Amino acid sequence: MGISVSLEMKANKLLKRIITETGLYFIITAVSAYLIGSLYSPIISWEAFLLAFKIASVFYVIMRFMMGYAADKVIRTFTPTAIITSRKTFIIQIAIRVLFALLSTILALWTAETWTGIPFLGKVKTVYVQMFIGVIITLAVTMSFYAARFYRAMLKTMTDAQTAKEMAMKSELKALQAQVNPHFLFNTLNSISALIPTDPGKADFMIQKLADIFRYVLVASEKETVTLQEEMHFIDSYLEIEKVRFDEKLRIEHRIDPETLMEQLPSLILQPIVENALKHGISKNIDGGTLTLSTVAENGRWRIVIEDDGDEHNMKITPDGLGIGLKNVNERIKKTYGVDYGVEVERALVKGMKVIVTMPRNSK
Repeated sequence: MGISVSLEMKANKLLKRIITETGLYFIITAVSAYLIGSLYSPIISWEAFLLAFKIASVFYVIMRFMMGYAADKVIRTFTPTAIITSRKTFIIQIAIRVLFALLSTILALWTAETWTGIPFLGKVKTVYVQMFIGVIITLAVTMSFYAARFYRAMLKTMTDAQTAKEMAMKSELKALQAQVNPHFLFNTLNSISALIPTDPGKADFMIQKLADIFRYVLVASEKETVTLQEEMHFIDSYLEIEKVRFDEKLRIEHRIDPETLMEQLPSLILQPIVENALKHGISKNIDGGTLTLSTVAENGRWRIVIEDDGDEHNMKITPDGLGIGLKNVNERIKKTYGVDYGVEVERALVKGMKVIVTMPRNSK
C-alpha cells in the first residue's frame, strides 16, 4: 500500500514536471520565434514563423540543457553550495555560467545551421551578436538568481534573529519572575515560623492563606500576563498574612478604578512593590501605617500607584529603584511593553513613598 502511494506521488510529480516544461517550451519558443521573425520582416508569414520556431526551439533546448543542467552540475561539483559564499566563489560561478553561455550559443548556431541550412556560423556578425546576447541574458539571469538567493538568505537571517530575540526575551522574563517568587515565599514562611510557638491560631490562618497564594503562584507563573483583578486577589491574601504579622497595625486602602480591573499586567509584579513598602516604610513605624493601592486609566495608559505613609528616611531612591525587587519589576515591564513603560518612585505628598507602575491599556 505504502509503495503504491509512493509510486503514484512520484508519477504525479513527473507528470506535473512534464506539463510545466512543455508549457514553458511552447510559450518561450513561440514568443522567441515571433521576435526573431520580426527582425527580418514586418509581416510574418506562416512559413517564416515555422522557420523561426525551429531556430528558437534549437536555442531553447540547448540553452535549457546547458544552462539549466550542465552548468549547475559543474558549479555544484567545483564550488560550495552554501547560500552565503565568498567573493571568489561568486566570480567562479559567474565565469562558469558565461563560459557555458558562449558554448551554448555556438552549439545552438551550429545545430540550427545543420537543421535549416542557413549559414549562421558563416556570418561573423551574427555569431558575435548572438554570443553577446547570450552573455547578457546569462548575466541578467545569474544576477537575478543570486539576488533571489541573497534575499531569501537575508529573510531567513532576520527571521532567525527575531526568533532568537523572542526566545531570549522569554528566558529573561522567566528568570526575572523566578527571582521574585522565591523571595516572596521565603519571607512568608519566615513570618509563619515566627508565629507557630506564640500564636498557633494565627499561624494556622496564615498557612491557609499561604495555600491560596501557592495555588495562584503555580497558575500565574505559567502565564505571561494576568488581569488586575486576579493579581489583586493574590495581593489581598498576601496582605492578610502581613496584617497578622503587623499585629493588626497595618491598614489597607483600595482606590481601584473599576475600568482597570480587566487590564492585563505581568504576573506576580505587585507583591515585590508591596513588600518593599511594608519592609522599608511601614515596618519602621511603631504604630504601623497605611498602605494605599490605587489605579487610574488615561490616554491609552493605566497606572498602579502603591503608596505608604512610612518613614521615608529608611528608603533609598537609586537609579534602579528600591533594591532587587523593584529593579526586576521595572525590567519585566520594559521587556514586555517597551521602554516607554516601567516603574517610577516618588516621595509621597505628606509622608512616605509612592511607587507608580505605568503600562499600556489592553496590551495583550
